[in-house]
Amino acid sequence: MANNNTPTPQQKSFIKTISTLLLWGLAIAVMSYFSWLYYGNTPGESGNLNGVIKMKNVTPSTFPKIEANKAERIIMNGNVYSTYTVDLKVSKLTFYHKTPEGRSIGTFKYLYEYLDQQSKSLVFATNGGIYTKALEPLGLYIENGKEIVPINRKKGTDNFYLEPNGIFYIKNGDANIEASDDFNEKSSKLNFATQSGPLLVIEGNIHPRFVAGSANKTIRSGVGIIDEDKVVFAISDQAVNFYDFATLFKEKFNCQHALYLDGTISKMYLPELNRKELDNTIGFGTFICVEER
Repeated sequence: MANNNTPTPQQKSFIKTISTLLLWGLAIAVMSYFSWLYYGNTPGESGNLNGVIKMKNVTPSTFPKIEANKAERIIMNGNVYSTYTVDLKVSKLTFYHKTPEGRSIGTFKYLYEYLDQQSKSLVFATNGGIYTKALEPLGLYIENGKEIVPINRKKGTDNFYLEPNGIFYIKNGDANIEASDDFNEKSSKLNFATQSGPLLVIEGNIHPRFVAGSANKTIRSGVGIIDEDKVVFAISDQAVNFYDFATLFKEKFNCQHALYLDGTISKMYLPELNRKELDNTIGFGTFICVEER
């Protein structure tokens, strides 16, 4: 007589329970692993984050916004951009590099926490101009009227040195972008400034070195002057070339001047567009922010 190996109803129920528990255990293990990848590295464990300020773990519960400013996702020539237009009549741009104690802030996560300790809410932030491996600005950097790093007039081959490069600055509440070669530091009393390069738009024209259809693509971030009271920050949601990125500022926002800030690892904190990028694994030299007090 053949053996009857058909499981009983009780055995089927037991097998189903065990399978469910195993699947839940696997799911928890996978989530824990990716959580460790994202949050596990703390400042000091990453080679270029030594000395970054360490604060308590703060998670945003609400995301403030300023009605006069405009967060907008734009599709142009097949590329997607996250943009934030700031009305300087109602908002103040603030730059950050280090704490008063001289410790690098370094990451978006610790920038958020640092401001939270001062009862300030971060509305928008992006990393500032190009910086060194030591998280020091590569060119001119002024914060709260104090020159931290002098203007860099050296020659080189990297993006920063692609002439003309330029300076984005705030003076008496107004914003401007000026070519580094035209900048006169002796006559300038600036509140904030960051030097980077290259200029994207120069007197309404795209930088002459940019080539339409170029295969040189990466994530790019920048800032443009709409008028003395309005500036727009933009970051590409995917890799783009310089020509397409500059075209965004020239054609969409009618900027007469725009400046490349950084690329590849650039980020933007803009919860209105679901960019809640409070990363603590990538170190940045400086930050440009809008706060709500």
